Amino acid sequence: MAFDAGLNPKYFRSELAVDKLIMQMEEQFNLVMISEHMESSLVLLADMMCWPLEDMTFIKLNVQPSNLSRTYTLNKEDREKLREMNWADMKIYKHFLRKFRLRVRQFGEDRMKEQERRLKRRNRQLEAECVERVLVPEPKLKEDNSFAVNTYELKLNAPEICHLMVMPELNFTDFIRQNQIKRFRNKHILQ
Repeated sequence: MAFDAGLNPKYFRSELAVDKLIMQMEEQFNLVMISEHMESSLVLLADMMCWPLEDMTFIKLNVQPSNLSRTYTLNKEDREKLREMNWADMKIYKHFLRKFRLRVRQFGEDRMKEQERRLKRRNRQLEAECVERVLVPEPKLKEDNSFAVNTYELKLNAPEICHLMVMPELNFTDFIRQNQIKRFRNKHILQ
């Protein structure tokens, strides 16, 4: 996280530099979402933006099939080494996790549970509407030593939203970029 947020690796052990980075992130982002609390994060985002919760629906991408999931058990010493190696990231994560939990409490924990249930129910409806079947890859490593992920075969005549929901990230980014260029050209902003 620290590197992606622009912190030079030579400052990864500097408490002052990491604290400064956290302050900058605080100023730049009204909400830092937590991936292992995705539904809660999306509920908070919808509430903050005054968007309907239905606009937060999603179909999970980049999910490894359960038969390929890898789990590792680390001993206490190895866990401590990892925490120490990732000290800056751990500090950033813990800060924003505390802030996230506070926002959930302020939102109302019972209200959050209800909104999460609504979102999960809508996600199941979306998947039932869109997905004919989940295509599970063969259990083998790809050339880059990563595992393949599930993909989706969409139902015949699935609405466009379904195609967008399962589009790989880079393709989706290109799709958005091309549509924006067309919009701007149509408005004569781009020549």
